[in-house]
Amino acid sequence: MLVPNAACFSAEKLWDVLRLEGKELDLMNLGSFAGEYAIVGAKYVETSWLSQGDSEVSPFLPPIVRKQLYILRVAADDTMVWRQTYPGLPDVHEIFSVDATSDQRLCIVFGEQRGQEAILNPVLLQVDVVGNILWAKRNVISLSEVNSKATESVTQIANLDTLRVIASPDNACALTFVTRQFTGETEKFQLHVIQYSPDGNIQWQQALDTEIYGKLFLINNKAANHYVVIQTNQSRDAAIQAMVLGVPFVPQTSLIGIGYTGEISYQFINPISFSNVWVKDASDAAGDSFLIAGKTKTAWVGKITSSGKVLGFFDELVGEYNAVSKAGSDGYLFARGDSVVLLKNDLKIYSNQKIKDVTTHQYVNQYLMARLADDMPVEQMISLGEDEYLVLYKLGSKLLKIRLNEKGK
Repeated sequence: MLVPNAACFSAEKLWDVLRLEGKELDLMNLGSFAGEYAIVGAKYVETSWLSQGDSEVSPFLPPIVRKQLYILRVAADDTMVWRQTYPGLPDVHEIFSVDATSDQRLCIVFGEQRGQEAILNPVLLQVDVVGNILWAKRNVISLSEVNSKATESVTQIANLDTLRVIASPDNACALTFVTRQFTGETEKFQLHVIQYSPDGNIQWQQALDTEIYGKLFLINNKAANHYVVIQTNQSRDAAIQAMVLGVPFVPQTSLIGIGYTGEISYQFINPISFSNVWVKDASDAAGDSFLIAGKTKTAWVGKITSSGKVLGFFDELVGEYNAVSKAGSDGYLFARGDSVVLLKNDLKIYSNQKIKDVTTHQYVNQYLMARLADDMPVEQMISLGEDEYLVLYKLGSKLLKIRLNEKGK
């Protein structure tokens, strides 16, 4: 078993830890449990070179800096439960996705880094409630293969933003990604969905041909007993490419429902009902519906059914919605620029509040912020209960804790 390096002291507070260790950390993703939450990222750790068969430390070489997986588990009152690095795992380039199971395990998929080079093959793992690694999978995707006719065929990740993981009903993990396969002068794209068992073995897998291979969103639509895969044609440089080509970006979207045993429930490509929506985030909703948030000509959020139809939408505010979080049992919170917008379940507006006015704690990565624009968007939000939320900005540039003002409008 891979053993983590743990550190935690009584009554430590998250914001003190971030203040003291911030220069050594990259915060990349959030996970939430009942009454607790997790911050997942990387920690820069100096280690020594090994020599003579990797058994002795070389005294003649300067230390190297590793970028080790780092998990902080925190109680709702911001007291540290534990924090750990994982030196036995490959170094981290990017945390692609995190989700928590009902029994408080964490599913994590991250990209490997060797030196300064990012490796396309992901690492998938699950840790238990105290941070021990239950299982880990490296090289989930084969980079190349030779078919029966001895014709070389190379398969690789088509877009890193298709790597998503979600907790399955049996407290295991389901993984998605899209591959591009090159065979001679032809190429083929496939969406892969793999569900693992609690001990890390594959329960089932699906591979579907696709022509949409941009950013992907993965939802567990619990009331309908299936996963929802939302594919888009957005990439990290889609807007730049459109600008260079001098043509407007035209969003494309695909909806796929996949049952917990691997059967395809439905599939819609470019549903007309929201064909002009640039999807930024998604969330489960009541019944067999789910939410899609993003923008059209204005900020837009819609409630979508499994038939691909829009039950209702809200588009009365300018800008775009960048992230969504469930807000108790009767609404949703959306990040929009420097504000958060609270909508009821019927998508009627309840409040619109400036983030700076409701911030109770904050950590700013000064190293990153000195090199980034001041208006970096919110990347992720999770509910902590009692009108409190954790807000992570893009690239881990800022982490905030906010408490909504009940009277804010």
